[in-house]
Amino acid sequence: MKLIKLNAIDSTNTFLSELSRISTIENPTVVLTDNQTAGRGQRGSAWFSEPGKSLSMSIYLRPKQLLAQDQFYLSMLVSLSVQKVLKDFEVPKITVKWPNDILSHSKKLVGILIENTIKQGEISASIIGIGVNVNTRLVKSLPKLGSMYTQTNKNFVIEEVAKRIAEDLVPKIENLSQENYADLKDAYEHQLFRKDEVSTFIDKNNQPFSGIIRGVTDIGELQIETSLENTMRLYWPKEVSLQY
Repeated sequence: MKLIKLNAIDSTNTFLSELSRISTIENPTVVLTDNQTAGRGQRGSAWFSEPGKSLSMSIYLRPKQLLAQDQFYLSMLVSLSVQKVLKDFEVPKITVKWPNDILSHSKKLVGILIENTIKQGEISASIIGIGVNVNTRLVKSLPKLGSMYTQTNKNFVIEEVAKRIAEDLVPKIENLSQENYADLKDAYEHQLFRKDEVSTFIDKNNQPFSGIIRGVTDIGELQIETSLENTMRLYWPKEVSLQY
């Protein structure tokens, strides 16, 4: 595993993407920095990070025979792996907020951005960006954000957090196969934030409605049982937001 440490960079995902266009990248390669100046989140959103107190890392790898139609299984695997590492650091009440935010006591600690290159129906390469609020205190002014520090009152070594994530995640991706898809989906759904609880949602037309998260589809749609229609609706990210 090749490791690249950067003092500061606009985006670790962008760095790896540009590097892959001009050279052959060793598989796997990990890039990390504690000062990301223009981090990217899901669907074009920005990712908050505090220089010197947050971890921004990206992992480049080439999955083995992972079909494009199965790419949400990769997302589920990444979420569960990062969740496990935070549990190992004794961060309490860790859950996964669909599709792949990691929460502690409903505070967002981790954002994940996965960018796949598709060739002939398979994922030829993946860049997995992971942002972790490690020792930052600034999240206290942002009510839905937290950090490993705010949730435990402990300081952590940022590089150790990165090391543990890479060591846990990379072997799991290398061993990912259709044989363990069912178990992976069950484990992911078991960790879903507010699963099987009555919740309020806002749809893409800015209309509120009540429903219950029941799970996800194989391609990553959120399954919400609506209280009025007593039917199951399917949503993509950006089509619905959970209010909490």
